[in-house]
Amino acid sequence: MFGSEILEVALGLVFVYLMASTVCSAIREGIAKVLKTRAKNLEKELLDILKSTELVQALYQHQVIREPQDKEAKKRPSKISADKFAAALLDTLVNAQKGKTEGFAEMKQGIEKIENAQIRGALLEILNSAVSDIDRLKGKIEEIRKSLEEWYDKLMDKMSLWYRKRSREVLFVIGLLLCGFLNLDTVMIVKSLHQGETLRKAAAAAATETLKESSTDTGETTADFRKRVNELRKKLDQIGIPVGWPPRDAPENDPRKFPEQPLLILLKILGIIATSLAISFGAPFWFDTMRKLSNLSGKKKTGSKTGP
Repeated sequence: MFGSEILEVALGLVFVYLMASTVCSAIREGIAKVLKTRAKNLEKELLDILKSTELVQALYQHQVIREPQDKEAKKRPSKISADKFAAALLDTLVNAQKGKTEGFAEMKQGIEKIENAQIRGALLEILNSAVSDIDRLKGKIEEIRKSLEEWYDKLMDKMSLWYRKRSREVLFVIGLLLCGFLNLDTVMIVKSLHQGETLRKAAAAAATETLKESSTDTGETTADFRKRVNELRKKLDQIGIPVGWPPRDAPENDPRKFPEQPLLILLKILGIIATSLAISFGAPFWFDTMRKLSNLSGKKKTGSKTGP
């Protein structure tokens, strides 16, 4: 009985973390979309690895990367696959050598600054080859293309790691604001789940129902923060998990009331920070954790039924 109760409390808490993380992730993506953060970061990274503004601009103009409806390449892509990057880069260099792309000298200067010696040498060989020698390089270009794709993938992996780290910081800040506004206090939630059997079972059931959907998607990203927050509050209210700040005339035993004693005030602050830190791990992490807890709970129930 004791073990089952603890699992239900854990499931309920993780369910709250998942719902809050999903909302914060959607808000973060909405902000990123409005500010075009991903596109700006990608352009900055391309400038950093290719060392040439002219070459990056030429890549964006290339038909492989440019969106069909964006003939002037004004819209910057937020993501470029390795195969498209390699194909567009090689084609751009060949065209630059043939005089079909402006900025030949600037491109060459940029390539000479590329840190990876193998990539630098291969790109310079293509750029420096005479027009009549391009056919001679065709067999080698496929090998260079593969090297470019591997190089680009490694660089993008580093960028992704940086972006995930940055996302955690942003999620923590968004989570802190959300938790402060909705009074999402881990200590208060755990206490309420532990003391209320009906609430505990309702939260655990909601967690199980969420797992059946088998999705960690945050849904359509939106900058409509009020809508997202209201949806979260409504969902938690339906279950009975205490959220929000109570009115002044709320009874003394209302768990949402802000405490007056210094130690309890400290616990309230720590509880809100703890929820914010949990949110920063992201929805996929808590979805996976909830699945593991649910499996463990299922095994425990099965064991109790088959036992003496």
